[in-house]
Amino acid sequence: MYLLTSIRALFVLLAFFVGLGIQNAFQQEVPQEMWFPLLMAALAACLVAVEIVFQKKYLAGLVAIFFGLILGLVATFITTLLLAFLLPPAYYSEFIRPLVPVISLFLCYLAVTIVFQTRDRLRFVVPYMAFSNLGRKRGGLLLDTSVFVDGRILDLCHSSLISDELIVPSYVLKELQALSDSEESIKRARGRRGLDVLGKLRGNTRMILRIEEADYPELSSVDAKLVRMARERDAIVLTGDLNLAKVARVEGVETILLQELAVALRPIVTPGDRLTVHVLRPGEERDQGVGYLEDGTMVVVEAGRGVVGRDVQVEVQRLLTTHTGRIVFARMSDGAGHSRDSEKGLRPASNSDGRERVA
Repeated sequence: MYLLTSIRALFVLLAFFVGLGIQNAFQQEVPQEMWFPLLMAALAACLVAVEIVFQKKYLAGLVAIFFGLILGLVATFITTLLLAFLLPPAYYSEFIRPLVPVISLFLCYLAVTIVFQTRDRLRFVVPYMAFSNLGRKRGGLLLDTSVFVDGRILDLCHSSLISDELIVPSYVLKELQALSDSEESIKRARGRRGLDVLGKLRGNTRMILRIEEADYPELSSVDAKLVRMARERDAIVLTGDLNLAKVARVEGVETILLQELAVALRPIVTPGDRLTVHVLRPGEERDQGVGYLEDGTMVVVEAGRGVVGRDVQVEVQRLLTTHTGRIVFARMSDGAGHSRDSEKGLRPASNSDGRERVA
């Protein structure tokens, strides 16, 4: 980063001295007015500003247009050379040569559009450089503190679902250390768990994990630093913090929220499906019972308050998706009620009024 900044500053300085040399070449004495060198330096600074603005989002497109123009000019040269070789000189000079700009225009347009639209599937090989983009190249995954406290990142890495480089900023590591040294037992346990997860990630040879030392002293919030770093490096923020995900998306930073990913990977449940649910506790509404599926999905059972502590057969009625996950609303099927006490020889049943009896 510092090397690139030095190159930009050197470019502006060289532009000033080149302008000074050009002005001296046209005048015998050293001019008193320095307007031309200053103009050259200003133009160079403007070019640097344009490069900084466009390099993040449009660099791949600009490279594609540049290569398209080169291919178009090469195709024009080859075409005119073949026409000059195949056609009589007089005919070529009279009819073809005036059309060379038109041929060049059409060939350059075709080359630019073809290269631009296929830039994600083409590979340009240049000495000492390779432009390869199989999909959008990113600056890696920036991991938030909540990712380590959550711990599900370990399963994601073992599943090979994540292939990008994992970046842990130094300020996130400091926040984990501060949590592990906290006087509150809950925070201390969360911090130590996060450090354990980080240690396991570093031991995973299938993943590339890097500790990034860059910091932003002018920003006090870790969330603000993450958003700034992700924007500058075209990285993706991986977090379990809903508020951070909302702020990052408002700032135009691509974000992966662990809760949304977990919801997307849950088994599909549709209305009409029959499930076996263990009702754990009463619901908020009257006569409701609440249970959970194996993946943690909440199931609200109508008229399930009287079967708390039992495994019942339910039929899915409707689904409700929220930012915290999916909620299934169901009602008990006919003849539902496999009690845990049935293993002891008791056979649970239900009266028409919903009260239990043991036969």
